[in-house]
Amino acid sequence: MNAPLLTLGLVALLTGLGTTAPAPQGDPQPGRRHDSPPFSFVRHYVETKYGGNGRPGWVRAGDVDLDGDIDFVAGGGNALFVYLNGGGGKSWSRTESVDGTKMMGANAGVLIDVDRDGDLDVISALYYRELGWWENPGAENISVAWTYRPIAAEKWFLHDLVIADIDGDGQAREIVTNLMNKGMKAKSRIIGFAIPDDVSQKWAPFVVQPGHDHGNDNHAGLDTGDIDGDGRPDIAFANGWYRAPTEDGASWAWNEIHKRGGVSNVALRDLNGDSQLDVVTTLGHRSKGVFWYEASKAGASWTEHIVHAQIGMPESLAVVDLDSDGDLDIVTADLDDTAWNREIHNVYAFENPGNAQSWRQHNISPNSHASHLLQVVDVNGDGRLDIVSEACGWSVITYLENVSGR
Repeated sequence: MNAPLLTLGLVALLTGLGTTAPAPQGDPQPGRRHDSPPFSFVRHYVETKYGGNGRPGWVRAGDVDLDGDIDFVAGGGNALFVYLNGGGGKSWSRTESVDGTKMMGANAGVLIDVDRDGDLDVISALYYRELGWWENPGAENISVAWTYRPIAAEKWFLHDLVIADIDGDGQAREIVTNLMNKGMKAKSRIIGFAIPDDVSQKWAPFVVQPGHDHGNDNHAGLDTGDIDGDGRPDIAFANGWYRAPTEDGASWAWNEIHKRGGVSNVALRDLNGDSQLDVVTTLGHRSKGVFWYEASKAGASWTEHIVHAQIGMPESLAVVDLDSDGDLDIVTADLDDTAWNREIHNVYAFENPGNAQSWRQHNISPNSHASHLLQVVDVNGDGRLDIVSEACGWSVITYLENVSGR
C-alpha cells in the first residue's frame, strides 16, 4: 500500500527586492550602491517540520517522478523524504519517509540513476555506518519504502560526496566521498567507488587518503577537476588538493594551497577566464570568510583573493553564473550554530563584475532560517536559477525563487 502524501503549504516572504546587501561587519565599502540591478528572490519554506530527528542533513533537486518538474529529496536525521512539485514550484506534496532502514544520517547525498533504469536513485549513508544507495521504485510507487543496498562498510561519518568521471571514460559514474571521524578536529578518509554496470556486484573502491588530519580544523570540502592540466581529474579538498596518480595503484599526492583553517566547502572553477581551474572556498567550521585561490600553471602556486573576510561560518557554497552575464558568481550563507532555530541568517550572492577581483555583495534572503548545503538549480523552469537548501540543525527546507528582472 502506498504511504499517504502530505500536502505542504508554501510560506512565501518577499526578500531582497530592490535592495543591496546590508554590509556585514568588516565590509570595506559599507552602504555602497551599484549600477546593475540587484538580485531579487522570493523565499518559500517548503518544510518547517522535517521528520526523523528533525535535522535534515542534505537536500537535492531532480525530477524524481519523471513528470517534467523538479522535485526535492531531503535525507538524514533517520529519514528520507521526497517533495513532489505540483507544477512550477507553486505547491509541494511530501511523502512519508521512504527510508526503510530509519538510519540514514549524513551531511551529503546525491541523485543519480545508479541502476540505469531511467529514474533517479539516492546515494548517501547510514549514520556512522555504511555507504549505500536507495533505489527509486518508480513514479507509481514513489511514496513506498525505497530498497536500500549497501556499497561499503565504512564506520565514519559521510560529510562530502561528489559524482565525477575519474577513470576518463566520458561517463560521470564514479563517486568520491569524504568520511570523517567524530569531532571538529576530525581526520578525513577520502575514498571513491566506480558504479558497476551490474549494481548487484561489488563496487570497486579506490583510496585517495586512508585517514589524515589536515590540520587547523580542515576536514571538509570536496570537488574534482583537472588542476594540473595532465588530462586526469584531481581532487580539491579542504586547504589543498590531491594530484591524480599517473599509474594504477600509485598514491595520490597531497599539495597544500593555504594555511587558513576551518574549510567547509571548496569548488573548482575557472574564475578569471585563463583556462586554469581556481579554487573557491568557504571557512565554515567555527571560522569566517569566503576566498578564492588563483592557480598558476599546473597548480604549482596559488594567489589568495578575498571575496569577503567577515561572513561568519559559511557552511554552503555554489559557484555559478547566477545573473546569466557570462561570468561566475558566488552564493553562500552565514551560519550561527548556536541558533539553528532562529531566523537570523542570511544568504549572500557575490556578483562578479567580470574580473573576479572585486565583488558586488547582495543579501538575497535576510533574516531567514539557516542554509547549510545549498544547491542552485532552475526549479520552476522559467530560465532563472533558484536556490534550495536545508537548515541541518533545524526542521526547515528553503526554496528561494529567483524573480530577478520581473
